[in-house]
Amino acid sequence: MAKPGYTVEIDVRRAGALVVLLGAAALLVGLFLWMVGPAAAREVQAACNGMKPSWQNGAFRTLPAKAPDFTLEDSAGNAVKLSSFRGKMVLVNFWASWCDVCKAEKRSMKTLASELGDDLVILSIASDAEWAKVDSSLRVALGDRTGASDQPFGAAPFHILIDPPGDKTLGKVATSWGLEKVPETFLIDREGNIVMYLVNKRDWSADVVQTCVQSYLDEP
Repeated sequence: MAKPGYTVEIDVRRAGALVVLLGAAALLVGLFLWMVGPAAAREVQAACNGMKPSWQNGAFRTLPAKAPDFTLEDSAGNAVKLSSFRGKMVLVNFWASWCDVCKAEKRSMKTLASELGDDLVILSIASDAEWAKVDSSLRVALGDRTGASDQPFGAAPFHILIDPPGDKTLGKVATSWGLEKVPETFLIDREGNIVMYLVNKRDWSADVVQTCVQSYLDEP
């Protein structure tokens, strides 16, 4: 027969050991979370740097900068205003139907639009005077091995706007945004600030793009 108090002593020892184990586990979890946070931030920063952004142009000396508002016409004749997309991330891509380099990035831009969903708005702004040329260019850019797409504007999953040129080759909005050549692209955050400026074409389906853009989408 057990001595009085013996069973209680064993329970206290077990409880003490359990407390120590739980404390150690909590410490490990906290250490893990502490390490994961900076590691994830470094991964995002590396991805954004991998996109090789520029931080100034003729119109914006430094970034971030407030995105100037504009209103342009879409293919259905509707007036589309940049500020109407406030609250969403917006990718503003300036291009032109006569620019072969511009057409080369359209397929990967289609992939980006499909994978990141409605939270990312893509405005594809063509420095052209005729919709027919924009249509023809996108049918070729978004076609397949058999040839050009038979869908209007190649069934592009993004907003297509036209920015008719003034006295120069590029459209008036493109020029006001400091552009001298195309393609050039701006990433605008939910509050309407330009947070990234990209000169020349990009592979929009690349992992670094997905990681970087998704990090902005994840911000509250």
